[in-house]
Amino acid sequence: MAIQLHPSEVSILVRDINIYFDHYQQYENFFVGVNILDYADPREYGKRGGFIHEFTNRYDHELFNMLTAMKQYIRDCQKENTYGNFNKEASITLIDRLINKYFPGVSASLLTAPVQSIESVQVACDDANRLISDGQYSIAIDRVHTFFQGYIRNKCSQWQIDIEAEANIKDALLSIIDNHQYFTEINRVTELKNIFKSLSNMCDRFDTFRNHHSLAHPSESLLASNEAKLMINVIRSLYDYLENIGENRSLNQMISEDLF
Repeated sequence: MAIQLHPSEVSILVRDINIYFDHYQQYENFFVGVNILDYADPREYGKRGGFIHEFTNRYDHELFNMLTAMKQYIRDCQKENTYGNFNKEASITLIDRLINKYFPGVSASLLTAPVQSIESVQVACDDANRLISDGQYSIAIDRVHTFFQGYIRNKCSQWQIDIEAEANIKDALLSIIDNHQYFTEINRVTELKNIFKSLSNMCDRFDTFRNHHSLAHPSESLLASNEAKLMINVIRSLYDYLENIGENRSLNQMISEDLF
């Protein structure tokens, strides 16, 4: 049975999101970005009417991609401080509610590339999310690896941490742990330091899985779906953690004091 939004949900959603689209071009760019080229023409339907048509008639993975892309679009507006008077968190919460209702268990595995990501990282992220939303975790491993390797190298550059140009994920992560000031207190706590060393070893295994059990190279066997999903979720959690570095420093200090 196809997964579709209820008409009342479409009405509420479109009333909320339409305010973030001032021009036809924004509307058109949104649908091109989710690879929907036969979208309702806003010059015929109007932007609001076009959104109603699309969110009413799209289903399954296309609907999922539209919802996740809309969430990211609004989050980008939030980061860029556009449409300052609108309650973007409420809009994001509304979309999250729909995603969790109709696609439970899928949304937690998705990746969100930072706004400033280089193009190759963004493309790998988009490819990975399409595969994840279709439940193709074994195939998604390669794209998740490409995304996270590009992301963590870029983070090292952003934080002025020297690494080799072709550094793998493990080496880049270890360089961050050893050189970023955020880890000053953490590295004094043996238990926490051991956890991060274990994570770096897991990243080394992730390289192996990608090279020998994914579509990155000819392979006799793919990593099983359940194990591939586990690896993807570990990488996603590590990504979320790195994205939040710098925002919870005072909390870190309190944790360190409690553990000493």
